[in-house]
Amino acid sequence: MSITLSILETYFKLPQVFLFFVGVYYFLTPHRHFVIPSLVPSPTSHDVPESKIHDFNEVFIPLEFTSLVVQLLLNHRSRTFAGWYKSSVVVALMLQVITLANFVPAVLGRIDARPGLPAHQVVLLVFVVTTAWQALTLPSVPQTGGDEDEE
Repeated sequence: MSITLSILETYFKLPQVFLFFVGVYYFLTPHRHFVIPSLVPSPTSHDVPESKIHDFNEVFIPLEFTSLVVQLLLNHRSRTFAGWYKSSVVVALMLQVITLANFVPAVLGRIDARPGLPAHQVVLLVFVVTTAWQALTLPSVPQTGGDEDEE
């Protein structure tokens, strides 16, 4: 019974979490604030025309963050790891490490045309590292032989 109540509580808080991320993404624009600045000048509207896809990013990226937060909370509450294959979490973590390697001159040397590291990428890194930690420390969900509806 307590699992059902905690799931209902999560679903009622889901719109609040989503609206929080929409507000943060819309007002603070983390994709335009850089933790590590770019070495090349940012393109102007004359260089690259503004696309309507940016309007969709203000909804889809907060939706992605919301899904990551809810999955992390569900894994924490159930004390099992679910939502991803453990190998896919390792690949996602390796991708984040390779992305960050662009900013370490001792690894790749000096790159003159290096883009900046936006705050959005740092938040995604925190989510991936947390998910990787859960994948390594929490047991997987036990698999059953078949569907319960088949019997």
